[in-house]
Amino acid sequence: MPHCRRIRVLVATLPCLLGGCAATVPLERPSSDAAAKRFIPASGEAEVFVVRAGDRGSAFLVSVVLDGRNVGSLAPATFLRVPVAPGEHVVSVVNSANAELSSIRAAAGKSYFVGVSTDVLFLGEAPDAHLREVSEQEGRGAVLSSRLAIASIPLQ
Repeated sequence: MPHCRRIRVLVATLPCLLGGCAATVPLERPSSDAAAKRFIPASGEAEVFVVRAGDRGSAFLVSVVLDGRNVGSLAPATFLRVPVAPGEHVVSVVNSANAELSSIRAAAGKSYFVGVSTDVLFLGEAPDAHLREVSEQEGRGAVLSSRLAIASIPLQ
């Protein structure tokens, strides 16, 4: 009988091990999501969209840090919108496996898009997180097919 119990536990947990259990984050109201997807920064500001498409490593969250402040976490198919003053800004993604960063020189009235991806090297390990600045067209498409995550700090 104990042998059957182990098999049932293995069968029940196998989908999670293979990436079938997706991590989740709290999401903003639909009205806030729709407003962010208008891509209109406040007067005198820029906006940075950090977006994670549906990818491997879906059971793991990725933390987003902007200019040294943790602004929130991303699950697959979610994004964060961060208003920023014009000038140089550093975006980082962090998880238990690694951290990466990228710099953006923001101009007032513009939207910037940073894509986050993960890759799993070994089954059951936390994936490496990667980021890259993406074109406006690619970024808008990714944001439009994702949901706005709740930021961990007030973002005006």
